[in-house]
Amino acid sequence: MADKRILVDSGVMDNFIHPKFVKRLHVGMQELERPMKIWNIDGTTNQAGRLTHFVDLLVQTKGQEKKMHFLVTDLGVEDVILGYPWLSTFEPQFSWKDATVDTNILPVVIRSPDWYTLMLKPSI
Repeated sequence: MADKRILVDSGVMDNFIHPKFVKRLHVGMQELERPMKIWNIDGTTNQAGRLTHFVDLLVQTKGQEKKMHFLVTDLGVEDVILGYPWLSTFEPQFSWKDATVDTNILPVVIRSPDWYTLMLKPSI
């Protein structure tokens, strides 16, 4: 298990993942039906260009597991951004005054749906 940089952003309407992290997970990306334009928080277009791919990953929080959709784009230093889909599914509790999340939701585990299959494959 490894620690990764994950940002929780209540203003983001999707979940996002960095392409380098997708590669480390050994997950195949799928092409979106139509590319999507993405904007930065300041209203400028993202320099990574349009979103063209996604991955579906299993996310485990508070003992619950759910398959979730992640759009692939360069996130700078972050590996993952958990947005509204994660927030509405797992409903974590935050202390806005202390800028902390209730530790009962930890750890957040993100893995490939094929993880068990990959672990059982014999080495050649």
